[in-house]
Amino acid sequence: MRGLKRVLSLVLAILMLSAMPMAAKAQEGEGLRTKDVSIYPTVSVGGGFHWLYFDEFEVDENGESIKQLAFDPGSIGELAMGVLDRALDALKKLDLNGVVDIVIEAAQEWLGPIQMNNDGESIADNISFEVSNRDEWLLYGEPDWFQFNFDWRLDPVENARRLNELLERLEETRPQTEKYNFLVCSGSGPIILSYLKHFDPELKRVASLVLDVSMHNGTSMYGEIAKRKLMLDTEALGKLNLEAIVFGGGTLDLGGIPPLQPLLRIIYEIGLMEIPERVGKLLTRSITDRAYDEVIVPYLFTMPAYWAYVPHADYAEAKRALLSDPKYAGLVAKLDYYRSTVMANADDIILAAAEKIKVAVRAGYGFPMWPLGKGTGAQSDGTVDTVYASLGATCAPLDRTFAPWHEQKDCKGHNHISPDRMIDASTCLLPDQTWFAKNKPHGTENSYSGWYEWFKAAEFLPTVFNEDGFPQFVETLETAIQEINDLKGTYVPLLATEDEAAWIWALKAVGLWILKIWRWLLRLPLFWV
Repeated sequence: MRGLKRVLSLVLAILMLSAMPMAAKAQEGEGLRTKDVSIYPTVSVGGGFHWLYFDEFEVDENGESIKQLAFDPGSIGELAMGVLDRALDALKKLDLNGVVDIVIEAAQEWLGPIQMNNDGESIADNISFEVSNRDEWLLYGEPDWFQFNFDWRLDPVENARRLNELLERLEETRPQTEKYNFLVCSGSGPIILSYLKHFDPELKRVASLVLDVSMHNGTSMYGEIAKRKLMLDTEALGKLNLEAIVFGGGTLDLGGIPPLQPLLRIIYEIGLMEIPERVGKLLTRSITDRAYDEVIVPYLFTMPAYWAYVPHADYAEAKRALLSDPKYAGLVAKLDYYRSTVMANADDIILAAAEKIKVAVRAGYGFPMWPLGKGTGAQSDGTVDTVYASLGATCAPLDRTFAPWHEQKDCKGHNHISPDRMIDASTCLLPDQTWFAKNKPHGTENSYSGWYEWFKAAEFLPTVFNEDGFPQFVETLETAIQEINDLKGTYVPLLATEDEAAWIWALKAVGLWILKIWRWLLRLPLFWV
């Protein structure tokens, strides 16, 4: 009997010892997902198309040395007004080619200082992205918050390398800092995924990651333009809430001027937009070819970053359309490397990170894309398709809802269909960690009514079901034009709409199909124009 006890004790000890590494491994696998990571600084990485500078200094009126501007995105308004005046003069003389010349010359002058060569490298070797002379640090700000600025023209892998170098330099000045929280918005999505893939696959420096309306999956707008299919999409134009996208969301008081959106919608629904669309195609066919050959390709799509915004499904066709000439071989090599190593593996990179750290995804919906290509009338925040930003949400057509019989994927009893029945998040890559904001124009919102602070400080894995104040679906309050600069904190939970009987939904669907058929019939006599 005593021998049997010894044997049992030995077996029990062996089992306990063998279980210890498994428990330690499980605890290690949980990593920082359930820890308060607000103790780590945040690295905020914004979108692109910001100011660029020359590495040359001039003295201002206060005697301070500042860098000369190479590119000012804010000058587009003044430029457009100057072009409009000259173009109207040419139009009065019925000189259409003269109008085209004026527009193209203005675009070339605006983009000329930052033009890239055929290998996707800056022609000017003295372009910078920092206005001051702070040893060219791209990371700066408060002790716990840094802003990473970057040359938004460059290949994402190159910018990821620069980010890595700067983090290494930070470690020298802040040896006590082990990790960082990364808040990534819009066009910087490809950069952070390139960083995770090529420079920090083990997440040694990453405590959390928020992909805020990220463009790493591309957008349909860039895909259409890159496939040489730039055109006016009448559906997107008819449903475009121009005031909300330009001025910051909501219904705006424009001083007695009626909003354009209802008027555009009526014109679209009754089919009257088909006429200017067809006539416009006839008049602009040669103009479009000139725009591609003289501006779009040599000034925009020689920038590797713009190719990172082309959806994977459109890439091969886009290369054939714009880069078939052998002179672009160096640029194509850069694009293929990023595409094969990062973009094709984006989901795997994100899932691997989500196993170790806190990861969240934010997307917007309620707006069509800018109407610059066929099929841009899908759900979006005005710049990025909802399906791409959310990593796979199923979306109802814009301004429509799912059929009453629509069912989500099995998500362990969780409901991931939006209260307005426009978004089904059950098909997202991370359905429990993906938040949506309705009618919020493209752009980051750092405070998010306290969401980001809650996300970092939570001592559990934050999901869309953890906090009533931060549900999966929110909307923006209507905002008067004078309140646009105070847009922070305007998010409220999205309220459920009244359930529609199946027959009412079907009646609406039939009505929309009648309008669709009418617009199609209207196209027939215009087809031969």
